[in-house]
Amino acid sequence: MFNGQLSTGAIAAIYRGEPCHAPLLQVLDVKKIQAQAQPGTADRYRLILSDGVHYQQAMLASQLNGLVKDEIIANKCVVRLNEFICNTVHSRRIVIVLQIEMVNGSLPQNVGNPTNVETAIGGAPTAQAAQPPAQPPSAAAAGYQQAASHSPVLPPAPSSGFQAPRQQQQPPFGQPQARTSTNPTYQPRPQQQMQQQQPAPSIGEMASSVFPIKSLNPYQNRWTIKARVTSKSDIKTWTNAKGDGRLFSVDLLDAQGGEIRATGFNDAVDKFYQLLEVNRVYYISGGAIKGANKKFSSIKNDYELTFEARTQIQLAPDSATNADIPTMQFSFSAIDAIAGQHQKDDLVDVIGIVIETGSVQNIQSRAGKDLVKRSVQLVDMSARSVEVTLWGQQAEQLPWSEADKPVVAFKGAKVSEFKGRGLTTVSSTHIAVNPDLREAHALRGWFDSQGGHVSAQPLSSMAQGGIDGEGGGFISSIQERKTFSQIKDENLGRDKQDNFVLRGLITQIRHEGTMWYTACPTKGCNKKVTQEATGWHCVKCNKTYPQCEERYVLSLAAADHTGSSWLSAFNDQGIVLLGKTASELARLKESQPGEFDASVQRATFRQYKFKVKARTETWQDEARVKCSILAAEPLDFVEESKYLLNQIRQY
Repeated sequence: MFNGQLSTGAIAAIYRGEPCHAPLLQVLDVKKIQAQAQPGTADRYRLILSDGVHYQQAMLASQLNGLVKDEIIANKCVVRLNEFICNTVHSRRIVIVLQIEMVNGSLPQNVGNPTNVETAIGGAPTAQAAQPPAQPPSAAAAGYQQAASHSPVLPPAPSSGFQAPRQQQQPPFGQPQARTSTNPTYQPRPQQQMQQQQPAPSIGEMASSVFPIKSLNPYQNRWTIKARVTSKSDIKTWTNAKGDGRLFSVDLLDAQGGEIRATGFNDAVDKFYQLLEVNRVYYISGGAIKGANKKFSSIKNDYELTFEARTQIQLAPDSATNADIPTMQFSFSAIDAIAGQHQKDDLVDVIGIVIETGSVQNIQSRAGKDLVKRSVQLVDMSARSVEVTLWGQQAEQLPWSEADKPVVAFKGAKVSEFKGRGLTTVSSTHIAVNPDLREAHALRGWFDSQGGHVSAQPLSSMAQGGIDGEGGGFISSIQERKTFSQIKDENLGRDKQDNFVLRGLITQIRHEGTMWYTACPTKGCNKKVTQEATGWHCVKCNKTYPQCEERYVLSLAAADHTGSSWLSAFNDQGIVLLGKTASELARLKESQPGEFDASVQRATFRQYKFKVKARTETWQDEARVKCSILAAEPLDFVEESKYLLNQIRQY
């Protein structure tokens, strides 16, 4: 309860780096700082905090943005700072708010007549005043655990590339350098010289100032984390107009459950790649903290690290404290939720029983690069299965026997839409076999007792035909509805690939020519085979089979009230539309031509909801837009009526 009194003197104490426990302050102003253009970078909020005597600028940690968006923190409200640090950023002292509590709503006016603390006190805090507490704050589950009498205050540190004159003795790691009275100006110096003058910290020095990963932000200059390497990527190379380069990344996890991705480029690859090993615990200090690109990471952190020349990494000694750091942290999604709750290219964590393991396949990409892949089928307690494609070493060096049915957890698998909704591994995907997790034990018990006898529905069929005939699937979640006339009017697919939903009536299915092709019967291959004297030969598998498998390649016309268009459909969609496999229809054409024609005719003049991909393709030097059906589901007239009524209300 606010009694009208703020924590007088708190702003000055924070500015000087003195202990200050949970001060009661007023927010004079809240301003949104626009995020950088880099994708995935979170917005930041600047606060002006006052104790009634002085005011100082502060930045709200990005995980607290919701307090401003929900108007819990607003101008002239009274707050309590439960956790914070104070850094020197570009020669200015900035308070970084890590935990904040709203005590009283907006007051009618400012408390007191506060003045700028920098103007009132003048100059930066002295080295003596800015010394850190004798006992460093220990980490708790949500950040720093407050000491008995004060909140943790980070000592000020000079900006990277600047240092006080060398007449001073180099201070211990983690402590600030004092300015001299003769020359208070920082002078730039070469990075290499700076490294030579700053010796590597000892284990004891690094361990004495450990920060939780959750507290890291771009406004910190000096920090150390203690974290376990949960995964490490291969070394990647690239070549562009600026030259060649290399990089690798590791995922780090600390005892408080905080995760962050760290990336090393070029020289950092030589320095740290062999040093960092999966499941080992390290002290890491120094490096650039910047906004994370969520497109390439499933880690729940708004920031990521970049190893620099000043980065120090040391292996933590084996101790009891290392057991407090888990080996991996997951945020699992159920398989049936992948279709409706996640978009293409999202990175997800999933766990299930491997019910089928395919063989290794060697393929060639469009760029001519040789690739190795393997497909596995994963099922969970939702009784849905999903195909997961493994690549490279993960496909070749399978961590389980093909005959086994283990519990496997995938961290950071990418959602794909190739031949229906599925998952594919990327270089950063981590695979854990039979992990010691509550979810894994529950899955094993379910599968052994009943799941092994359940016929799991593939996720791809959910995407195409709905769930249990209810017209569900991911088509229902797509809001980009188009008409046939809009394909031409809006030039869909001309400049880029466009995905959208059409409601249409099939008016014709071409069946005079070939509706299918002869494919390799090996699961996951699907390459065209040629008939030889001894059977059907697959060039890709380099095998000859006694039988082949027919797979649909359909061309059909569909229309709505605005126009019509030709659409192409492939095997999975053809089965939905025709109600038979291509092999069944091929045998029907040979034995009962009349019934074959009737089967095709029965598939026409039915209404469907199509998910369509439109893109420009070149054929014989002519560019044209091709529309392909990615998924199809019979029109649910009740749901469609609700959709139309809603559209009328919005009109």
